[in-house]
Amino acid sequence: EERRLQEELAFNPIEVDWPLGAFFRPEHLVCSPQGLLISSSFSHFVLKEESRRPFLELQEDLPGQSRLLCDGNNCARAEFLGADQLLLHVNSTGQYQLHALRLPNASRFYAGALLPCSALDIFASEPWCVLMVFGSEEKEKSRLLQIAWAKLQRSSDGNKLLKSHKEMQLDFRNHSTGWEKLSALHLKQGWLWVLFSSGRLELWNLLGKRPERIAGRMATWQELSKGDPFQATAFCSAEASGRLVFFMAGHRMRSQQPVLMSSSVERFESGV
Repeated sequence: EERRLQEELAFNPIEVDWPLGAFFRPEHLVCSPQGLLISSSFSHFVLKEESRRPFLELQEDLPGQSRLLCDGNNCARAEFLGADQLLLHVNSTGQYQLHALRLPNASRFYAGALLPCSALDIFASEPWCVLMVFGSEEKEKSRLLQIAWAKLQRSSDGNKLLKSHKEMQLDFRNHSTGWEKLSALHLKQGWLWVLFSSGRLELWNLLGKRPERIAGRMATWQELSKGDPFQATAFCSAEASGRLVFFMAGHRMRSQQPVLMSSSVERFESGV
C-alpha cells in the first residue's frame, strides 16, 4: 500500500471551452453529487460533457462569494462573514452560524466537510459535525495547517448554532525538504489531501486521536508545454466505477491559460 501511494500520479489535460478564455481563473474544485463544480472568485460552473467539447455551465443559484463543502452526498454552502465568522447553509434546512471558532489569519486555503459526529468521536444531540482545515500561502505558515471541528447544535430560539469546537495544528515540516508553496487542500471522508506547488501530494487521516500521515504521491503533468509551466490552484477527488478519480485545475504561468486535468487509480483499500 505504501509503495502504491508513493508512485507518480500522472495527470492528463481535459480540453474545455472556458468562459472568458484566458481571463478565467479556476480557484476551487468540488466533486459534488451534481458533478464537477469549478469556481472562480466571482462565479461557479458545472462541467458539462454533453457536447463534443466539454464546457462550463453557470450556476446562477450559488452566490459567487460562497463555496460548497461536500463529502459524498452531504453538502453545505459556506460564506465567510468578516474575519472570524462562518455561515453555513446546510441542505436548505436552515442556517448554521459559527460564532466561537477563531479563524486563522491569512487563511487563503481552506477545505471542509460535513461528517457524522461519531466519526470524530464527538457526542452530540445533533448527528452532524463540520470539519474544517485552514492553510496559508505565507512561507513561515505554509506547512502549518489549522484543523477545527464543531458540533451542529440547536439553540433555544430554534436557530442552529456551531458553538463548541476544538482546534489543533497539523505540522508536516518533517516530511519535506526545502520550502514548497501550498497550492490546494481537499477533504474526503476525513482524509486530507495537501497539494504543493511542486506537485507533491500528502495524504493525512484526520479521524484518529491525532492526525496521521499515511503517505505521499508526486503528481505529474508531462503533456503540458515545458515552456509554459503549470501552477495548480484546486484539487478534488471522486469515485467512479470502482476507481478514484482526481481532478486538478490551475493555469499556465506565462500564457495565463486556465487548465483542467484528471487522473485515476484503483480505489485504495483504506477507503480514501
